[in-house]
Amino acid sequence: MDGQVHKVYSAAEKALRKYSQTHSALLPEGPWEDAAAVIISAEGSAAFRDLIRSGKVADLTDPLGQLADT
Repeated sequence: MDGQVHKVYSAAEKALRKYSQTHSALLPEGPWEDAAAVIISAEGSAAFRDLIRSGKVADLTDPLGQLADT
């Protein structure tokens, strides 16, 4: 961890410990990309549920032409 990042991290950890009960924990080793992709997709779907269900999602455009056709 970069020195400045570690300094800020330590200050935040100290503040959290002062005002709450915290416990250190280690995450198990593993490939998290697939799990993260599922979570992000589900959150995106939930955020845009009304747009998707209305069918108006087909009306969205890419005015700058930066998105690939899918």
